[in-house]
Amino acid sequence: MTELEAIKARHSVRQYLDKPIETEKIEAIQASIDRCNREGSVTAGYWGERLVLELQMLGLRTCWVGASYKKDMSLFQIGAEEELKCVISFGYGANDGVQHRQKKTVADVAVNKSSAASFPDWFVNGVEAALLAPTAVNQQKFEFVLHDDNRVEAVAKFSLIGYAHLDLGIAKYHFEVGAGAGNFSWTSL
Repeated sequence: MTELEAIKARHSVRQYLDKPIETEKIEAIQASIDRCNREGSVTAGYWGERLVLELQMLGLRTCWVGASYKKDMSLFQIGAEEELKCVISFGYGANDGVQHRQKKTVADVAVNKSSAASFPDWFVNGVEAALLAPTAVNQQKFEFVLHDDNRVEAVAKFSLIGYAHLDLGIAKYHFEVGAGAGNFSWTSL
């Protein structure tokens, strides 16, 4: 399974089987977490979604949980400069989850500020993948802006829920997978 296939297949799952995860999968998960912690400098959403997709490819199911989890701090190891914003639950799903109706279209979240008359295919593919990203209460409070020289700007829109920047990181990872990392560069204007 490719990452793009994982994006298309993955849906939030909140019920799990009472089935232990095999040692080799636990080791692969820990290696992925370690790699994300080493390389991670964008947002928790970006690196967390990378992990979520790897879990999907291992045959596990996941759910991003932002507000409705037990905040028993004895269950977590939080550094002095860190703050717990959300958790990712995972395991063997009791089901594969359900795809939600897509509320927005490419036209709703894509902005063309380039000299091109239309969006290139890679940009549309990236936005379509981003629209499959899980977001707080499925709000999709983000926008992707195409600039000249294949530069792309990702913008978090205002949200009362408070997870717009985390959600933007998730959407950015999806965009990269869909667009193909070699087709564009990120810009912040």
